[in-house]
Amino acid sequence: MERKNFTDILIATFFAVLISLVLVVAFGLVAKAADLSDTALKIGVIVIKLLSLTLGLFFGVKRTEKGLLKGLSTAILYSAVCYLTFFFANGKSFSGVTVFDVVVPIVASMALGAFVVNLKGRA
Repeated sequence: MERKNFTDILIATFFAVLISLVLVVAFGLVAKAADLSDTALKIGVIVIKLLSLTLGLFFGVKRTEKGLLKGLSTAILYSAVCYLTFFFANGKSFSGVTVFDVVVPIVASMALGAFVVNLKGRA
């Protein structure tokens, strides 16, 4: 992979993680005040992941090539950074992570990567 594409992936991942941290704090405050159910919490976390990846790819990807690869790589790196961050912050194991938690962001991010690259290519 070219260095420029790798830079796009790192920047997209940085933005996605930063956006996630802000959204998780905001969602935590709302969840605490509203006493949300477990289902609502799980849906909220998935929405945060997808929104973070979307915005991260949109702001991080500058070159209009290899959208699927950039989306896939960003999602994998984003997931690894997030899981390790929350693992070290909470000291909990990965036992609560399901296949759905891993696969949905990766598949969605591949589609989003292709979409963002094509959107920016036409602009």
